[in-house]
Amino acid sequence: MVQDVSKTDKECLETKFWLNLLKDTNYISLQAFNSIYTDADEISKILFSILKSSRLTK
Repeated sequence: MVQDVSKTDKECLETKFWLNLLKDTNYISLQAFNSIYTDADEISKILFSILKSSRLTK
């Protein structure tokens, strides 16, 4: 389980990288970037919390 969450967290970080690239090259609007990036950031925070709590319980 922890490995799956860790991999998913890394994928989320990669998604945020690509979103920044799309914004910087004007491929997506700032409004679209802000909306999607906020969602990705929230998911990343949730995943980090899961990882943190699962490591503390071991």
